Amino acid sequence: MSKEQNRIFWPVLLLIIGISGALILVSVRASRVELVATPARASVAKRVSSSVTMPLMVQRNTPNGRVEVEPTTLRTEGFEPARITRPQGRFLLAVDNRSQVPDLVFVLDRVAGIRQVEKRMRGRQLRWRQLLDLSPGDYLLTEANHPAWRCVIRITAR
Repeated sequence: MSKEQNRIFWPVLLLIIGISGALILVSVRASRVELVATPARASVAKRVSSSVTMPLMVQRNTPNGRVEVEPTTLRTEGFEPARITRPQGRFLLAVDNRSQVPDLVFVLDRVAGIRQVEKRMRGRQLRWRQLLDLSPGDYLLTEANHPAWRCVIRITAR
């Protein structure tokens, strides 16, 4: 091989090896966790699927490795859906902000009055993802400055 061919061959070979390694790493990480939207939320999941980015750090939840996702969208009229019912167990609450309101404060309270989560979103952040494991009961997801925007989350016993 000539010097000119060596100057081109080795960098191209290293580039191909690097890209292959990165693709293998991504596929291995993605296969560790399988996130699924619950069947009852399939229509909402389809609407927000293009904007839903799920973290790879979510741990396995069930024997088959699935963590259910409860997609919720905040619009100027409030949360969609306005009610979620699901069995007890870990799940990913995925809230997408489509309200065009900056500086939101999401609050998740147990109806009995105990605050579970408070998340401040600065500027025009569009996504909030929270891994939750709530005990059976009713919870209320609201935005602190818009009390009419509410989503009731009912957790049933297994």
